[in-house]
Amino acid sequence: AIEFDGVSQRVETSISPTASGSLECYFNANDVSGFQVLLGSQGATNCFLSVNDGKLGGGIGSDYWINIIGTTSFQTNETHHAKITWDGTTVKLFLDGVEDYSGGQIGSAANSTVVYFACKNANGSANTYFNGSLSSVKINSKTFPLASGHPNIAYCADGINHGDLVADPTIVQVDGIPSNNLNNGFTKRMFFDGA
Repeated sequence: AIEFDGVSQRVETSISPTASGSLECYFNANDVSGFQVLLGSQGATNCFLSVNDGKLGGGIGSDYWINIIGTTSFQTNETHHAKITWDGTTVKLFLDGVEDYSGGQIGSAANSTVVYFACKNANGSANTYFNGSLSSVKINSKTFPLASGHPNIAYCADGINHGDLVADPTIVQVDGIPSNNLNNGFTKRMFFDGA
């Protein structure tokens, strides 16, 4: 799992939401108050999975967390599996494999804004950061098993070059190693924003 500070740390991908699909992850929240995005994007339309005052929520199409919200409460320091699915007709939320919300889909989730982990990518601007840890993040059928490497770097731990993770131009070196050097025991680097 990777710990995120809820302030500026995130992971960026090059994957944009599709007309039908799913977002999912395991999460452990250090804080369950307010609105925090586990992963997703918001371009012309919404596509995100979130924590909303101790309940699971999300945004798909033109609908968002005020309407797409689960009924089951959870606390800090508990690990849960979260998933949101959409098929063009119905949106569903699942908490620990149990359906927690189902409703009609309003608008398409497809947009050209790429998905971020631990915050929402709002047209290229990161906001609504998540305070806690994420692991086994999945976008549709693509899985990103996260593991800690360096305090400011996150790595894929499965030894597969995913090709969908974006290098951070603000981090030039890590422990004296250029950030584009993948000869560090991992095949592909993800990044956190800032130092």
